[in-house]
Amino acid sequence: MKRQIKASTFMQDEDSKWLTLLWAAVTSPIMLFHYKLFKQGTWVTERKKNEQQDEPDNAVVFSNHALNPATKALSFLTDMVLDTVQVAAWGPLVGMYGTVLLWPQARLRATRRTLFTAMGQLWRKLLEPWERYPWLLADLPLLSVENQQRKAQVFFC
Repeated sequence: MKRQIKASTFMQDEDSKWLTLLWAAVTSPIMLFHYKLFKQGTWVTERKKNEQQDEPDNAVVFSNHALNPATKALSFLTDMVLDTVQVAAWGPLVGMYGTVLLWPQARLRATRRTLFTAMGQLWRKLLEPWERYPWLLADLPLLSVENQQRKAQVFFC
């Protein structure tokens, strides 16, 4: 009964509704590549043959900045910061609470904090670590011999 009371209190609170919509809008691009990661959440040896050939290994994808899905999510969140009108993710919030720039200051502060926290976490956990060794060598088998030698020379110098 206590949980039911807490849940009904939460659902009746106007700020809780707003924060839930905000969190859903901000985390939607992140959830897309979480799905991709969990989809491949098996040992490579246990995957079906066609799955192994269709998609490159996660280490190769994440170590390549252009292929890393976190780059796309970070770009989407940057678009949300820069454009509060054209980005479709603002739709549910704008529909319920009006134009973003006309929100009260407390909501604008919470929105900025939420967006920049998500962006910082994306960078810190899913982009920056992959720009260091040993992950810089993950795509070595896919490169030409010249590029392999060049990358190995940079690594050993």
